[in-house]
Amino acid sequence: MGDDLQPNIEEAEEMLTQVDVTKFASYSWGMRDGIEKGIEKGRLEGELKKAQEVARSLLQLGVIPEVDIARIAGLSLEEVQKLRVQH
Repeated sequence: MGDDLQPNIEEAEEMLTQVDVTKFASYSWGMRDGIEKGIEKGRLEGELKKAQEVARSLLQLGVIPEVDIARIAGLSLEEVQKLRVQH
């Protein structure tokens, strides 16, 4: 009986290898969601780097209190203090 099923199993395996998952709507939705999340993450990382650059520039001036630098750059006081130590 097992020998009778072998051609059917082979045919089913061949059909499954020919399925193009990129044509499924769920694949498209997943890709779109992943791309959107990646873009958002990149945007947030870019904003953080810009805020850190502003804070470093203000720290170099040496005349503005760290608490004001944090407020201007949109960072926490702890983040500004870390930047001072790193710089």
